[in-house]
Amino acid sequence: MSPQITSWLFDSAMLFMKISIALVWLFGLITVLAPHLSLSLQRHLNVRFSARKITRPLEVPLSIERYIYRHARPVGVLLMLGAAGLLLLNGQLPGHVQTNTPAVWAWLVESLYWFLWLSGIAIFFIGLACVFRPSLLKPLENKANQWVSTRQKTRFLSHDYAPLDTLLRQYPRLTGVLITVVSSLLLLVLVSV
Repeated sequence: MSPQITSWLFDSAMLFMKISIALVWLFGLITVLAPHLSLSLQRHLNVRFSARKITRPLEVPLSIERYIYRHARPVGVLLMLGAAGLLLLNGQLPGHVQTNTPAVWAWLVESLYWFLWLSGIAIFFIGLACVFRPSLLKPLENKANQWVSTRQKTRFLSHDYAPLDTLLRQYPRLTGVLITVVSSLLLLVLVSV
């Protein structure tokens, strides 16, 4: 990454942190001086948001196997053309990164390069199987069509855990003093950077 972009990103992050901590300092000060205002603000801002309602349509499986088997040859040709385009595009990219880039970026770019090569080859052979013998894909289809419910795995994220909100409701002035002192110290540190 160029030094100008790095400098710009660092300055933007610092400005964002300074503004955020200044707002936290203001909230702490309001909590110390007028706890009823901060509790009212907290009630208005703490709106419950459930991602489970939004992700419900994603839990309905869509079966496209019948369409793919009915139109296996055109789908196979499209897969082969897409894979060929991916391989051609990937062939134009350098296989390694310049020597002045950090090692992590070089490793990521090289990993992406090889991942795209392997994916393109696999997609090409799947398309080839779709064109000539779609029944070869049945075992792959049976292994790949395992339904995993993300809503069941992320159910614990829908529970409310609010120990700090409880602390603010029980001891508003003390919490306000604590928030104000900590945010003041953070602002002093950030201003000196």
